[in-house]
Amino acid sequence: MNIVLLLLIFYFTKKQFEFEKTKRIYLLIIPVYSIIMFLLSFKPSVSNNLYLLVILVISGIVSYIQAKYTETITLPDKDKYNRPVTEIKGGYVYLLGWIVIFIAELILIWFKVGRLNILETLSEEITLDLFKFKHFGNDSSWFILALSGFSSYFYSLWLRLFNPDVKKSLNRRKNQSIK
Repeated sequence: MNIVLLLLIFYFTKKQFEFEKTKRIYLLIIPVYSIIMFLLSFKPSVSNNLYLLVILVISGIVSYIQAKYTETITLPDKDKYNRPVTEIKGGYVYLLGWIVIFIAELILIWFKVGRLNILETLSEEITLDLFKFKHFGNDSSWFILALSGFSSYFYSLWLRLFNPDVKKSLNRRKNQSIK
């Protein structure tokens, strides 16, 4: 198990230094799904509202910094819907932000549950980040869904604000005029 985890960490880290095409499913659909699942499982209380406030602040700040330093390139090609083709590369700042989010997740688990298995949590988090589709079957606690959903959604929001071509590449098809 530890060898597999190390290989996943290596692969995830390596991926952050390669340009990858922007995709709606990763930057919009899965974060929105996570936020919807969070909303369905969230039970308002004083402590839960406080946890949520912390999650929103951490997600907003970390994702802003990640997006600010994410490298983007716009290829000369257009996709089949006449949208610009953009690619992104997170690099060291993205990894550092991911570590901050992971540490926040560990702290939330410790405060909420009172126990912590770092290797198990790390394995789950790496698996969710590498295999985004696993979010659709994930039965994480509401705060994990909120942290994952809001940090990913805010990252996508900041990317779209910082780079108009990223925004255009993520537009829905029907809004595009075919030339």
